[in-house]
Amino acid sequence: MKKTDLITGMLGAGKTTFITTYARHMAEKCGPVCLIANDYGAISVDRALLEEKIGDLCDIEMVVAGDPDCQRRRFRTKLISMGMLGYERVIVEPSGVFDTEEFYNILYDDPISSWYEIGNVISIVPADIPEELPESSEYLLADQAATAGLIVVSKVHDKDIRDIPGTVERIRRRLQRAGDKFHCTRDFLKAPVLVRKWADFTEEDWEKIEHAGRVSADMVRMHFAEDGSFQSLFYFHVNRSEADMRALAAELLSNRDRFGQVIRIKGFFHDTETNAWMSLNATAEKTEIRPSATKKDDREEVIIVVGGQMNEKAIGEAFGETRSVTDYSI
Repeated sequence: MKKTDLITGMLGAGKTTFITTYARHMAEKCGPVCLIANDYGAISVDRALLEEKIGDLCDIEMVVAGDPDCQRRRFRTKLISMGMLGYERVIVEPSGVFDTEEFYNILYDDPISSWYEIGNVISIVPADIPEELPESSEYLLADQAATAGLIVVSKVHDKDIRDIPGTVERIRRRLQRAGDKFHCTRDFLKAPVLVRKWADFTEEDWEKIEHAGRVSADMVRMHFAEDGSFQSLFYFHVNRSEADMRALAAELLSNRDRFGQVIRIKGFFHDTETNAWMSLNATAEKTEIRPSATKKDDREEVIIVVGGQMNEKAIGEAFGETRSVTDYSI
Protein backbone atom coordinates (compact mmCIF):
# COMPACT_ATOMS: atom_id res chain seq x y z
CA MET A 1 0.00 0.00 0.00
CA LYS A 2 1.14 3.53 -0.76
CA LYS A 3 1.37 5.90 2.20
CA THR A 4 -0.06 9.37 2.62
CA ASP A 5 1.24 11.72 5.30
CA LEU A 6 -0.73 14.70 6.60
CA ILE A 7 1.14 17.72 8.00
CA THR A 8 -1.18 20.18 9.73
CA GLY A 9 -0.68 23.51 11.42
CA MET A 10 -2.46 26.79 11.94
CA LEU A 11 -1.73 29.88 9.88
CA GLY A 12 1.73 31.12 10.76
CA ALA A 13 2.72 27.98 12.68
CA GLY A 14 5.63 27.23 10.34
CA LYS A 15 4.01 24.31 8.54
CA THR A 16 5.52 25.07 5.13
CA THR A 17 9.01 25.43 6.58
CA PHE A 18 8.69 22.07 8.34
CA ILE A 19 7.41 20.41 5.20
CA THR A 20 10.46 21.51 3.20
CA THR A 21 12.62 19.85 5.88
CA TYR A 22 10.42 16.75 6.08
CA ALA A 23 10.06 16.30 2.31
CA ARG A 24 13.80 16.67 1.76
CA HIS A 25 14.55 14.05 4.42
CA MET A 26 11.94 11.59 3.16
CA ALA A 27 13.03 12.00 -0.47
CA GLU A 28 16.66 11.37 0.40
CA LYS A 29 15.77 8.32 2.48
CA CYS A 30 12.83 6.78 0.62
CA GLY A 31 13.20 8.00 -2.95
CA PRO A 32 10.88 10.27 -4.95
CA VAL A 33 7.91 11.67 -3.05
CA CYS A 34 5.01 13.86 -4.10
CA LEU A 35 3.75 16.86 -2.19
CA ILE A 36 0.12 17.88 -2.62
CA ALA A 37 -0.43 21.38 -1.27
CA ASN A 38 -4.08 22.05 -0.60
CA ASP A 39 -4.51 25.81 -1.03
CA TYR A 40 -7.93 27.45 -0.76
CA GLY A 41 -6.75 30.83 -2.00
CA ALA A 42 -7.47 31.97 -5.52
CA ILE A 43 -3.78 32.37 -6.38
CA SER A 44 -1.19 29.72 -5.59
CA VAL A 45 2.02 31.36 -4.45
CA ASP A 46 2.98 28.50 -2.12
CA ARG A 47 3.68 26.13 -5.01
CA ALA A 48 6.20 28.52 -6.54
CA LEU A 49 7.90 29.10 -3.18
CA LEU A 50 8.06 25.36 -2.50
CA GLU A 51 9.37 24.58 -5.99
CA GLU A 52 12.31 26.91 -5.43
CA LYS A 53 13.21 25.11 -2.17
CA ILE A 54 12.50 21.43 -2.85
CA GLY A 55 11.35 21.21 -6.45
CA ASP A 56 14.49 19.26 -7.31
CA LEU A 57 13.58 16.50 -4.84
CA CYS A 58 9.85 15.97 -5.17
CA ASP A 59 6.91 16.58 -7.45
CA ILE A 60 4.68 19.38 -6.18
CA GLU A 61 0.99 19.49 -7.05
CA MET A 62 -1.61 22.03 -5.99
CA VAL A 63 -5.30 21.66 -5.26
CA VAL A 64 -6.89 25.10 -5.50
CA ALA A 65 -10.63 25.49 -5.20
CA GLY A 66 -13.05 27.71 -3.34
CA ASP A 67 -15.97 25.29 -3.55
CA PRO A 68 -15.53 22.40 -1.03
CA ASP A 69 -17.04 19.74 -3.31
CA CYS A 70 -14.83 20.80 -6.20
CA GLN A 71 -11.79 20.83 -3.92
CA ARG A 72 -12.51 17.29 -2.71
CA ARG A 73 -12.90 15.99 -6.26
CA ARG A 74 -9.61 17.56 -7.31
CA PHE A 75 -7.83 16.18 -4.26
CA ARG A 76 -9.10 12.66 -5.03
CA THR A 77 -8.01 13.04 -8.66
CA LYS A 78 -4.54 14.17 -7.62
CA LEU A 79 -4.13 11.18 -5.30
CA ILE A 80 -5.15 8.76 -8.03
CA SER A 81 -2.82 10.44 -10.53
CA MET A 82 0.14 10.31 -8.14
CA GLY A 83 -0.53 6.64 -7.45
CA MET A 84 -0.60 5.86 -11.16
CA LEU A 85 2.70 7.70 -11.59
CA GLY A 86 4.30 5.33 -9.10
CA TYR A 87 4.82 7.53 -6.04
CA GLU A 88 4.91 5.35 -2.96
CA ARG A 89 4.64 8.28 -0.54
CA VAL A 90 2.49 11.38 -0.84
CA ILE A 91 2.75 14.28 1.61
CA VAL A 92 -0.35 16.43 2.00
CA GLU A 93 0.03 20.03 3.12
CA PRO A 94 -3.41 21.50 3.75
CA SER A 95 -4.33 25.13 4.12
CA GLY A 96 -4.00 26.56 7.61
CA VAL A 97 -7.80 26.63 7.63
CA PHE A 98 -8.51 22.93 7.21
CA ASP A 99 -10.73 20.39 8.96
CA THR A 100 -8.92 17.03 9.18
CA GLU A 101 -12.25 15.21 8.78
CA GLU A 102 -12.05 16.08 5.07
CA PHE A 103 -8.72 14.25 4.78
CA TYR A 104 -9.98 11.09 6.47
CA ASN A 105 -13.24 11.05 4.51
CA ILE A 106 -11.30 11.00 1.26
CA LEU A 107 -8.64 8.48 2.36
CA TYR A 108 -11.26 6.03 3.66
CA ASP A 109 -13.42 6.25 0.54
CA ASP A 110 -13.15 3.93 -2.48
CA PRO A 111 -11.09 3.70 -4.62
CA ILE A 112 -8.55 5.73 -2.61
CA SER A 113 -8.74 3.33 0.34
CA SER A 114 -7.55 0.45 -1.86
CA TRP A 115 -4.50 2.43 -2.98
CA TYR A 116 -3.37 4.33 0.09
CA GLU A 117 -2.97 3.91 3.81
CA ILE A 118 -2.38 6.77 6.23
CA GLY A 119 1.26 7.06 7.18
CA ASN A 120 2.09 9.91 9.53
CA VAL A 121 -0.13 12.66 10.86
CA ILE A 122 2.03 15.44 12.29
CA SER A 123 0.76 18.69 13.77
CA ILE A 124 2.94 21.80 13.96
CA VAL A 125 2.27 23.89 17.07
CA PRO A 126 4.28 27.06 17.81
CA ALA A 127 6.05 27.32 21.15
CA ASP A 128 4.49 30.74 21.63
CA ILE A 129 0.91 29.59 20.98
CA PRO A 130 -1.35 32.27 22.50
CA GLU A 131 -3.30 31.40 25.61
CA GLU A 132 -6.43 32.89 24.06
CA LEU A 133 -7.57 32.43 20.48
CA PRO A 134 -10.79 33.17 18.57
CA GLU A 135 -13.20 30.25 18.71
CA SER A 136 -12.55 29.19 15.11
CA SER A 137 -8.78 29.18 15.69
CA GLU A 138 -9.23 27.27 18.95
CA TYR A 139 -11.22 24.65 17.09
CA LEU A 140 -8.57 24.29 14.39
CA LEU A 141 -5.85 23.95 17.02
CA ALA A 142 -7.71 21.07 18.69
CA ASP A 143 -8.84 19.41 15.46
CA GLN A 144 -5.46 19.45 13.75
CA ALA A 145 -3.69 17.98 16.79
CA ALA A 146 -6.42 15.51 17.80
CA THR A 147 -5.28 12.61 15.60
CA ALA A 148 -1.62 13.59 15.23
CA GLY A 149 0.83 10.84 16.06
CA LEU A 150 3.38 13.53 16.90
CA ILE A 151 3.22 17.19 17.90
CA VAL A 152 6.25 19.04 16.52
CA VAL A 153 6.88 22.38 18.21
CA SER A 154 7.87 25.28 15.96
CA LYS A 155 9.52 28.63 16.70
CA VAL A 156 11.62 27.02 19.41
CA HIS A 157 13.97 29.38 21.27
CA ASP A 158 16.85 28.72 23.65
CA LYS A 159 14.59 29.19 26.67
CA ASP A 160 12.35 26.37 25.38
CA ILE A 161 15.35 24.07 24.93
CA ARG A 162 16.70 24.82 28.42
CA ASP A 163 13.50 23.42 29.92
CA ILE A 164 12.22 20.83 27.46
CA PRO A 165 10.05 18.99 30.04
CA GLY A 166 8.43 22.30 30.99
CA THR A 167 7.86 23.22 27.34
CA VAL A 168 6.31 19.82 26.62
CA GLU A 169 4.02 20.14 29.64
CA ARG A 170 2.95 23.65 28.62
CA ILE A 171 2.12 22.59 25.04
CA ARG A 172 0.22 19.53 26.25
CA ARG A 173 -1.88 21.55 28.70
CA ARG A 174 -2.61 24.18 26.06
CA LEU A 175 -3.81 21.51 23.63
CA GLN A 176 -5.83 19.81 26.35
CA ARG A 177 -7.63 23.05 27.09
CA ALA A 178 -8.50 23.48 23.41
CA GLY A 179 -9.59 19.85 23.15
CA ASP A 180 -11.80 20.04 26.24
CA LYS A 181 -13.65 22.97 24.74
CA PHE A 182 -14.83 20.74 21.87
CA HIS A 183 -15.16 17.52 23.90
CA CYS A 184 -12.17 15.89 22.21
CA THR A 185 -11.54 12.31 23.36
CA ARG A 186 -7.75 12.67 22.94
CA ASP A 187 -5.73 12.78 26.16
CA PHE A 188 -3.31 15.49 25.13
CA LEU A 189 -1.51 15.27 28.48
CA LYS A 190 0.06 12.04 27.17
CA ALA A 191 0.62 13.18 23.58
CA PRO A 192 4.16 12.81 22.18
CA VAL A 193 5.68 16.26 21.75
CA LEU A 194 9.01 16.98 20.03
CA VAL A 195 10.85 20.13 21.12
CA ARG A 196 13.98 20.83 19.10
CA LYS A 197 15.26 23.47 16.71
CA TRP A 198 14.61 21.86 13.35
CA ALA A 199 18.16 22.38 12.11
CA ASP A 200 19.32 20.35 15.13
CA PHE A 201 17.13 17.27 14.61
CA THR A 202 19.02 14.14 15.70
CA GLU A 203 18.75 10.64 14.27
CA GLU A 204 16.55 9.80 17.25
CA ASP A 205 14.30 12.76 16.43
CA TRP A 206 13.97 11.64 12.83
CA GLU A 207 13.15 8.13 13.99
CA LYS A 208 10.22 9.57 15.96
CA ILE A 209 9.12 11.68 13.00
CA GLU A 210 9.37 8.86 10.46
CA HIS A 211 7.24 6.57 12.64
CA ALA A 212 4.84 9.17 14.03
CA GLY A 213 1.74 7.31 12.83
CA ARG A 214 -1.65 8.57 13.94
CA VAL A 215 -4.15 8.09 16.77
CA SER A 216 -7.93 7.84 16.83
CA ALA A 217 -9.95 10.60 18.43
CA ASP A 218 -13.40 12.14 18.17
CA MET A 219 -14.60 15.65 18.90
CA VAL A 220 -17.55 17.91 18.29
CA ARG A 221 -17.31 19.22 14.74
CA MET A 222 -17.54 22.95 14.23
CA HIS A 223 -18.55 24.20 10.81
CA PHE A 224 -17.53 27.81 11.22
CA ALA A 225 -18.67 30.39 8.72
CA GLU A 226 -16.31 32.32 6.51
CA ASP A 227 -16.85 35.46 8.57
CA GLY A 228 -13.51 37.17 8.13
CA SER A 229 -11.79 35.32 10.96
CA PHE A 230 -9.21 34.37 8.33
CA GLN A 231 -8.41 36.37 5.23
CA SER A 232 -5.93 36.62 2.41
CA LEU A 233 -5.40 39.89 0.56
CA PHE A 234 -3.76 39.90 -2.88
CA TYR A 235 -1.68 42.82 -4.23
CA PHE A 236 -0.56 42.82 -7.83
CA HIS A 237 2.19 44.58 -9.82
CA VAL A 238 4.34 45.14 -6.75
CA ASN A 239 7.48 47.05 -7.72
CA ARG A 240 9.70 48.07 -4.80
CA SER A 241 13.29 47.88 -3.70
CA GLU A 242 14.27 45.02 -1.41
CA ALA A 243 14.86 47.47 1.43
CA ASP A 244 11.42 49.05 0.99
CA MET A 245 9.71 45.64 0.86
CA ARG A 246 11.54 44.47 3.98
CA ALA A 247 10.46 47.64 5.82
CA LEU A 248 6.87 47.30 4.60
CA ALA A 249 6.68 43.67 5.74
CA ALA A 250 8.04 44.61 9.18
CA GLU A 251 5.47 47.39 9.53
CA LEU A 252 2.52 45.22 8.48
CA LEU A 253 3.50 42.40 10.83
CA SER A 254 4.15 44.58 13.88
CA ASN A 255 1.49 47.31 13.83
CA ARG A 256 -1.72 45.47 14.78
CA ASP A 257 -3.50 48.62 15.86
CA ARG A 258 -3.36 49.92 12.30
CA PHE A 259 -3.34 46.78 10.14
CA GLY A 260 -4.98 44.07 12.26
CA GLN A 261 -3.51 40.60 12.76
CA VAL A 262 -1.15 40.06 9.84
CA ILE A 263 0.36 36.57 10.17
CA ARG A 264 2.28 36.00 6.96
CA ILE A 265 3.31 37.87 3.81
CA LYS A 266 4.45 35.88 0.79
CA GLY A 267 4.86 36.15 -2.96
CA PHE A 268 6.98 37.74 -5.68
CA PHE A 269 7.95 41.32 -6.49
CA HIS A 270 10.14 43.26 -8.89
CA ASP A 271 13.15 44.89 -7.24
CA THR A 272 13.29 48.40 -8.69
CA GLU A 273 16.94 48.91 -7.71
CA THR A 274 18.47 45.73 -9.12
CA ASN A 275 15.79 44.92 -11.72
CA ALA A 276 15.73 41.42 -10.22
CA TRP A 277 12.77 39.09 -9.73
CA MET A 278 12.51 38.41 -5.96
CA SER A 279 10.57 36.02 -3.73
CA LEU A 280 9.31 37.08 -0.29
CA ASN A 281 8.28 34.96 2.68
CA ALA A 282 7.81 36.92 5.91
CA THR A 283 6.45 36.25 9.39
CA ALA A 284 6.90 38.13 12.65
CA GLU A 285 9.94 35.94 13.42
CA LYS A 286 11.73 36.08 10.07
CA THR A 287 11.67 37.83 6.70
CA GLU A 288 13.26 35.93 3.83
CA ILE A 289 13.89 37.72 0.54
CA ARG A 290 15.93 36.05 -2.18
CA PRO A 291 16.35 36.18 -5.96
CA SER A 292 13.74 34.00 -7.60
CA ALA A 293 14.63 31.20 -9.96
CA THR A 294 11.39 31.85 -11.81
CA LYS A 295 11.59 34.10 -14.84
CA LYS A 296 9.51 37.24 -14.72
CA ASP A 297 7.66 36.25 -17.91
CA ASP A 298 6.40 33.11 -16.15
CA ARG A 299 4.85 34.75 -13.11
CA GLU A 300 3.15 38.01 -12.21
CA GLU A 301 4.27 40.22 -9.36
CA VAL A 302 1.83 39.32 -6.59
CA ILE A 303 2.09 39.60 -2.82
CA ILE A 304 -0.38 37.82 -0.51
CA VAL A 305 -1.03 39.11 3.00
CA VAL A 306 -2.53 36.42 5.26
CA GLY A 307 -4.11 37.02 8.65
CA GLY A 308 -7.26 37.55 10.64
CA GLN A 309 -9.54 40.53 11.03
CA MET A 310 -7.19 42.67 8.99
CA ASN A 311 -7.75 46.31 8.04
CA GLU A 312 -7.92 45.96 4.28
CA LYS A 313 -8.07 49.71 3.66
CA ALA A 314 -4.97 50.45 5.74
CA ILE A 315 -2.99 47.61 4.16
CA GLY A 316 -4.03 48.74 0.69
CA GLU A 317 -2.83 52.26 1.46
CA ALA A 318 0.51 50.85 2.61
CA PHE A 319 0.93 49.08 -0.74
CA GLY A 320 0.01 52.20 -2.69
CA GLU A 321 -1.63 51.99 -6.09
CA THR A 322 -1.52 48.21 -6.50
CA ARG A 323 -4.75 46.37 -7.25
CA SER A 324 -6.07 44.12 -4.51
CA VAL A 325 -8.52 41.23 -4.20
CA THR A 326 -9.95 39.89 -0.96
CA ASP A 327 -10.35 36.15 -0.46
CA TYR A 328 -12.05 34.85 2.69
CA SER A 329 -11.60 31.17 1.91
CA ILE A 330 -7.93 30.44 2.50
